[in-house]
Amino acid sequence: MHPIRPIKSVIIDDEIKAVRLLEEMLKDIEGIEVVGYALNVTDGLNIILQHRPDMVFLDIKMRGSTGFDLIKELQNYDHEPAIVMVSGFDHYGIEAVKAGAFDYVLKPPDPKELLKVVSRYNQNVSKRHLPASAKKIRFNTLKGFILINPEEILYCKAEANYTDIYLITKHKHTISLNIGSIEKILAPPVFFRISRSVIINLKYLTEIKKGSKTCILSSQHELIPLAIARDKIKELEDTFLQ
Repeated sequence: MHPIRPIKSVIIDDEIKAVRLLEEMLKDIEGIEVVGYALNVTDGLNIILQHRPDMVFLDIKMRGSTGFDLIKELQNYDHEPAIVMVSGFDHYGIEAVKAGAFDYVLKPPDPKELLKVVSRYNQNVSKRHLPASAKKIRFNTLKGFILINPEEILYCKAEANYTDIYLITKHKHTISLNIGSIEKILAPPVFFRISRSVIINLKYLTEIKKGSKTCILSSQHELIPLAIARDKIKELEDTFLQ
């Protein structure tokens, strides 16, 4: 049995004391390691791109910029870690959710709350290894949460920092996670990201049109065309040759 890889994390905060405190607390949690830290947004972006961490513990109010600025900047790159916003103020919670944050922690951090955050991350990651029919998946919404059978998911489409999940029942649910976080839950071989903004359920894929760079999903006698990136067409071809 292969050993479980530790969760790689970085801390971004303009107060070194806050960085050290959080670092010490995370050291007490099994299965997570801090691979680096930064004291401002610019260095924070660089350290994320250098280490490509699984989780980022991100301060909100920093000198000259905010954690929200970093989240916006990170959208220009191909790495989407789970962002845990850290703040001494509780009124940023809704804004953090809207920005696509994975979770929100108040300063000074409570070790029990940190453990809950890491445990929830592990639960989300573990769902990648379950068959699509194994269980329903919980997704948070602005009003609460919903439970969805992954077999009923037709495709997911990014809408800013939210994601719309389209079901074969023709219902649509808006989830308070960005498409990168959804991809970590709905992973291959059942699901496949065909572009920066769309993840499909391969069970319902019936056709790829190379000329128009379109893939066709079929459900309930209805055909749904979706744009697919050119490089993803080759990936899909390789997937079905295996």
